Amino acid sequence: MSLQELTLYEILKVEKNATFLEIQSGYKKMLLKFKPQLAKTDDEKTLFAEKNIQIQDAFKVLGDENRRHIYDEQGKQAALAFDGLKQKLDKKISQLQVNLSIKQCYTSTLNNFELVTKQVCSSCDGHGHSHSDVCPYCEGKGKWTENVEVLPNQMKPIDKYCDFCNGKGVETIKKCKKCNGTGLEDKKNKINLEIQSTVFSKMIQFQEDDEQKITNVTFRCTEAFVNANQQKFEVLDGKVTTQIEVILEEAIKGFEKELVLPTSEVVMVKVDKLDLIGQKVVIPGKGIAGGDLIVIIVVKLAESDASRVKQ
Repeated sequence: MSLQELTLYEILKVEKNATFLEIQSGYKKMLLKFKPQLAKTDDEKTLFAEKNIQIQDAFKVLGDENRRHIYDEQGKQAALAFDGLKQKLDKKISQLQVNLSIKQCYTSTLNNFELVTKQVCSSCDGHGHSHSDVCPYCEGKGKWTENVEVLPNQMKPIDKYCDFCNGKGVETIKKCKKCNGTGLEDKKNKINLEIQSTVFSKMIQFQEDDEQKITNVTFRCTEAFVNANQQKFEVLDGKVTTQIEVILEEAIKGFEKELVLPTSEVVMVKVDKLDLIGQKVVIPGKGIAGGDLIVIIVVKLAESDASRVKQ
């Protein structure tokens, strides 16, 4: 099998389902095996140089979760060209979905709402790995000595900066603890938001690191709310609904009942016609942000009432 036919997993001598630690271990072993200083002939120098390029490319892809996924799906070139972390963050508009309780939706305004966005990890600069391990090329010295022929049959040792670690003596192969290898960390922003309906999108502009950011936030009221009177409010087809139980006598004669909203406001539900039994009563303006509240009337029958209905 030629060098060009090897997969990145084969270059590092690891399985396709290898963990990050296994990939890191394979990477180190292959670097040491093809260390430039070990090359003795010109052919070996050429081979070792080619091998080192392949090993570095293999780890650049397989050592990054995003690039590794792209490699498995689209191949090496697509993975090497991918700079997704910064490309995604460079987009002018990011997307965010926020789930709110019905009580939060009823408040109309969320003061000091904590909007969490993503930014390039400040610890690893978006690479997902931190500089920590000793470079196996130069063994932490930042340079290595090469014998160069300066005159015929006359060799001279010359110090060269290590190309792999750029003379720093360390290599970038340890997963960053701050971002857990993702290259991204949370950025928290305190802003005030006005709620407009049970499901809607709102474009929010805010300043972050001297740069204007725009986030499209979609709000959804998803959690039911139960008040002190055990009155339950839910969202049904985008509208706030609740339910009232009445006995048969109340349903026949008509009734008025107090209903306590999540805002603690008290409204009256009035039914005075028999044909409203089992139907929905609409209370305008008492839903979220001026919308309608749907009250479902449920008739509760006692045993005596049930037998009377059958007769």
